[in-house]
Amino acid sequence: MIVVGFVALSLTAYARFAPLDAPESRGTVPGTVVLDAHGNVLERDTSAGLRIPVTVDRVAPRMLQATISAEDRRFLQHVGVDPIAVARALANSSAPSGASTITQQLARRLYLAEDASPLALRKAHEALIALQLEASRSKAEILQLYLNDVYYGRGAYGVEAAARVYFGIGAANLDLAHAAYLAGLPQRPSEYDSVIDAAARVRQSYVLARMVDDGWITKVQADAAAAERVEILPASLPPIAHQFVAFARAELARLRPDLAGRDGLVIETTLDAGLQSEAERLVRLRLETLRDRNATDAALVAIEPRTGRIVAWVGSATDGDPAHGGEIDMVRTPRQPGSALKPLLYAAAFEHGYTAATPLLDVRTLDAIGLDAMLEISHRFGLTTLNRVESYGLALTLGSGEVRLMDLTNAFAAFGAGGMLAEPIAIARVRDASGRILFDRAPAAPRRVLSAEHAYLVTDILSDPDARIPGFGGVTPFEVPFPAAVKTGTSTGFRDTWTVGFTPNIAIGVWVGNADGAPMQGLAGVEGAGPIWRDAMMAASLSLPMDPFVRPAGIVDATVCAPTGLLPGPDCASPTREIFAAGTTPTESERYYVRDADGRIAIDPPIEARDWARAAGLTLRSDGASVARDALRIVAPVAGTKIYFAPELSSHQVVLRAVAARGIERV
Repeated sequence: MIVVGFVALSLTAYARFAPLDAPESRGTVPGTVVLDAHGNVLERDTSAGLRIPVTVDRVAPRMLQATISAEDRRFLQHVGVDPIAVARALANSSAPSGASTITQQLARRLYLAEDASPLALRKAHEALIALQLEASRSKAEILQLYLNDVYYGRGAYGVEAAARVYFGIGAANLDLAHAAYLAGLPQRPSEYDSVIDAAARVRQSYVLARMVDDGWITKVQADAAAAERVEILPASLPPIAHQFVAFARAELARLRPDLAGRDGLVIETTLDAGLQSEAERLVRLRLETLRDRNATDAALVAIEPRTGRIVAWVGSATDGDPAHGGEIDMVRTPRQPGSALKPLLYAAAFEHGYTAATPLLDVRTLDAIGLDAMLEISHRFGLTTLNRVESYGLALTLGSGEVRLMDLTNAFAAFGAGGMLAEPIAIARVRDASGRILFDRAPAAPRRVLSAEHAYLVTDILSDPDARIPGFGGVTPFEVPFPAAVKTGTSTGFRDTWTVGFTPNIAIGVWVGNADGAPMQGLAGVEGAGPIWRDAMMAASLSLPMDPFVRPAGIVDATVCAPTGLLPGPDCASPTREIFAAGTTPTESERYYVRDADGRIAIDPPIEARDWARAAGLTLRSDGASVARDALRIVAPVAGTKIYFAPELSSHQVVLRAVAARGIERV
């Protein structure tokens, strides 16, 4: 005992002066792993080891205690080499390796993995390095180094990787049963793998008994942990969010080409694996109900409006399965949006002096503000695929162009963020295998693409449930118990159905159709994408606050006459309160409501709005008059005019302009 103590004392003195490479720079270089925002594994290189660095304060205390009890009971007392354990091993004629401390095991793994010296010399070298580590590092630092490097089986190096691989949780969330299970694995990882669960459970019981002896837990706690069912994940799992991971890797290659293809990276993304899993489930369930409508695919993307962080991404219903079109990422594939593009028309109209009270006939409004203005605001909002100017014409408001689900959802997110457009991002941070941060991406400052007042006006229109009644009736799939704005779209020929909507905290876009462009059987956005959107929004509300939309100071109220949007005249039948951007409230009184000789109040709108007014149930001044068959001549639309219809509407109307024959005063 005296000799052992003297040797240990001599080595300790030497260790304080001998140089030693930083342990953080050593160890196994594992493959690259991609994580979600909460540390869940999305993708890993199965041909190499998996390591996810973690600080000791992010490891459950029970895991620290279980590790000490299982591997080195006197860890907190010795100086790297435990003379008592060495003496006991020599007295019992056991292998000297049985007396290795946590620090010695770390020294062996980091510095002596390729040392082929005789055992006695290698053990002496191991002891010396252990003393050097103890002289230069605190106990917490040494335990952290060990827990980030020790091998637990299944390719998992370190406790965080092991917790994710075996249980699907982080090291911070390990309870006593899980901690004792993991702490027992490093001795013989292949033998104690869950494939041979009985051996692993025996080892777990051994660790629990040691923890009782060491005073960490009581016998009652140990028995309860031993009885607890520990669910072990399958050894191999299908990839999660395959197409999002591909986008994230491409983003990293664009931003940091020096890191692309480098081994041993920990890529932390913005994705929420919980919401992602639920989104994938919702897509599958909805498509099962749409098989008889020939809808075989769907896509979904969810973005935080203020930051641009992508939190869910379903590129296809068969994500990653090329046999069923799963390699076609419909989040990034341009398709016709139908009338889902109309909110941008509203925004452009507001910038050109229209108000929320102005009756808008969409195609006529586009004609008034100009196609160039519509394209300019679309590009401003990030819809850069609208670039075939010569082919659009006035049908652009009905979705004759093509946009990406990602871009349209992010454009809607800008409305939810008060007119501020954020760049969508997938990468949050990149670290090396030792935990050193190589790339820390703070979201770029969003840029203003629309005034806060005009963004609020668009949001108010899209979040008004009463405004949906004419098109969808009193019951729609968009009803959620918090403020939300939403718009649907259906392309010509029922090839694409869309629902895109937002709150201040999240924007979700859904597309349903066929990746090959085959038409569906009369399926519109309200039926196809709408239910997925609602259920995904409800799922998001479980983990996100659903704040109300903030009304800007520049929004004012005024009483106007519906549906003219002007100040009420003496015969106005429908005065109503409306909101306006300051400075745009009407100054002219309406003149379309008139009183007939018999005292009946009717409306006398412009000729192009008469069909709309009649369909809205308004009494027209001219109703009831009869005319000769040849008393009218249609002058608009002219012969040969192409008319495009929005298929999601329950009825279609064509505005006709006619010239009355001489002597005809009322029609």
